[in-house]
Amino acid sequence: MVQRHREAGPTFDLASRRAVVTGAASGIGRATSLAFAEAGADLVLADLDEAGLAPVAHEVRTLGRRALPLRIDVGIEADAEALAKAAVEAFGGVDILVTSAGINVRRPALEYSADEVQRILRVDLLGVLHCCRALGALMVAQGRGAIVNISSILDTVAVPQRAIYMAAKGGVRQLTRALAIEWAASGVRVNAVSPGYCRTALTAATLDDPAVVAHVRTRIPMRRVAEPREIAAAILFLASDAASYVTGTVLYVDGGYTAA
Repeated sequence: MVQRHREAGPTFDLASRRAVVTGAASGIGRATSLAFAEAGADLVLADLDEAGLAPVAHEVRTLGRRALPLRIDVGIEADAEALAKAAVEAFGGVDILVTSAGINVRRPALEYSADEVQRILRVDLLGVLHCCRALGALMVAQGRGAIVNISSILDTVAVPQRAIYMAAKGGVRQLTRALAIEWAASGVRVNAVSPGYCRTALTAATLDDPAVVAHVRTRIPMRRVAEPREIAAAILFLASDAASYVTGTVLYVDGGYTAA
């Protein structure tokens, strides 16, 4: 009997991969860092919250992986460049970037101060651009890599009192698509995950609002909000070889919100 040899199937294994995660001290960034460590990756953990990085680094090391925590302001281009330099010095390079750092201020569009507008755009849009350029340059030079930007369902749907955040996330969505087609021939995949309502420190106040809870029950087909680990699972997929033919995609992880 002739034996047929099957090709190896898709794998979520990140053994020997070197990953950089911004916003790693909490929420989706923390969950992603731990999911990557469990899959075998070494981590550069970046956040402004230096104290918050320490326990995440400890958890990564407990899982048997290397961790380098760094206090980084992604809104400063020089900090993003320093992040890339640190990844090279610590691990010899970078294979994966996840841009999870983000902020939000909720108020009517006419009531934002100029400083608030600048802060949101600086972190949520320019911060993604700075990190993609700094770390993406390394990936393009080595001929491989995967970038997963964290956007939001608000890159495509509108709600009140989020105008600047929505503008920034819409920019992230289009930036992801643009970089994907520019870097595809260099072996660098660029995708985004757009979470729906997810319970994190950034959304805690909103999700404790009875009106929001009522909205969730009626607007989200799955009738619940996500946990950070559920978003991290989608990020792991896009960062891994299981998504080797996926680039320029925005994956909505929202319990059916954008389909309803």
